[in-house]
Amino acid sequence: MGCQGWGPTDVTWLWEVPGDGAQELLSLGDPTSDSVGRALLAVAALAAGDDLGFHEHEGRWRNVLDRHGLAWLTATHGLEIAFVEISVGRVEAAGRRLREAREFMVTLGNVWYTSIANEFLCEAVGAQDRPREFLRLADAFEGPS
Repeated sequence: MGCQGWGPTDVTWLWEVPGDGAQELLSLGDPTSDSVGRALLAVAALAAGDDLGFHEHEGRWRNVLDRHGLAWLTATHGLEIAFVEISVGRVEAAGRRLREAREFMVTLGNVWYTSIANEFLCEAVGAQDRPREFLRLADAFEGPS
């Protein structure tokens, strides 16, 4: 399923994300660019093992999205953040984030993003050594043959 078949993901490239690129996004002055810049900074901090930096940038990211009512970006960015959370071993946090994103996408009827959330959620549950829940989710998400 999804990432499970690919194995561990190398996220070291995130450590090399130039701060200037994220800062440029932040300087554009619109909430969409600002949220992307803040998400990049949060993910880079997460990949580098900087928990304090991650929580700071994630809080600012959420603030921008909540203040401007950008639930779509909260869900789509959340999928990407959760992927990195899984890669660095924060699987419980990834599971919570994925459930939120999945709920939003199901409400919209967006099959594509719901499928991605399902795959990542199976990855997060599988990484928590919960095989019964993993199999239950995998069976539920598989759908009819």
